[in-house]
Amino acid sequence: MMSVAWAALVAVDLLNMMRFYNLVAELEPGGTDQIFEEYSGRLEALLERPRPQAGFAGPVAAALRVVPEVEALVAEAARAFRRQPLDPQRLADAREVYLCGDLFLRVDEWGNDDLQRKLAVQGLRVILEPYGEFFELLALRAIQERESPREVLSKRGTLLAMHVMVGRLVGVVRAEHPWVFWHDVRDIDRESRRLTSGYPFGETIPTVGGALLSWRTQPIDGVVAVAPRGCGPALIAEAQLRRESGLPVLFVYNDGDPIDEGRLAGFAWRLRRHPARRAVRLPV
Repeated sequence: MMSVAWAALVAVDLLNMMRFYNLVAELEPGGTDQIFEEYSGRLEALLERPRPQAGFAGPVAAALRVVPEVEALVAEAARAFRRQPLDPQRLADAREVYLCGDLFLRVDEWGNDDLQRKLAVQGLRVILEPYGEFFELLALRAIQERESPREVLSKRGTLLAMHVMVGRLVGVVRAEHPWVFWHDVRDIDRESRRLTSGYPFGETIPTVGGALLSWRTQPIDGVVAVAPRGCGPALIAEAQLRRESGLPVLFVYNDGDPIDEGRLAGFAWRLRRHPARRAVRLPV
């Protein structure tokens, strides 16, 4: 089941990335969601299809057949999002932000008070930190903690398999959407240690590491980090990232209350004071 579950999780992440990225300039209201619903529904139907349960060879063969089907579905979805009609003026005026932070709140629109849509209304184009990244981090930490040699070998194999799957699925999406990126979790961990020790273990690592790495290597204009109010890892991440001069970052805390849209507007105004970084060559 591991290969099928991981392929599905990465696929949903990529569908969400393309959906949130296009929200800022959709010409037909609801068009972006319609594409997402079609392909996520087809993915769900693919995964619900009965597979052999008895023995070993049958289920393995069935699982190996599912992975290329998921890959083909994601490639088709990428073409559909690429063909979606978008407003060229809104695209030109948009600024791109890396949305990171809490594992659930950065994805779940109910939990974050439709943060992705409210950022889009402000002319901010969202690039989503993938949900699945945290599970790669769990595998990496198991290797770092040097469990038994057998456990380390197993986790290395797991992390390698996850990395290969991400590469395959991201590759078919990047053919249509060159802006898509999925950081290697080892690079994220290494980058986070510029400002943290790696402890306590938690979402501080991908928030800090992902924000710093994206700002250094991608043409994003700023970072938005979302978290539950009072969340310890988020408070550590905020304390450290605020020390990083030149990084425009907005911290959004949400415990079920409506988001202060004035703060979003102020952050968008701050980013628009400068040319979009995608129009400026980044230093190597």
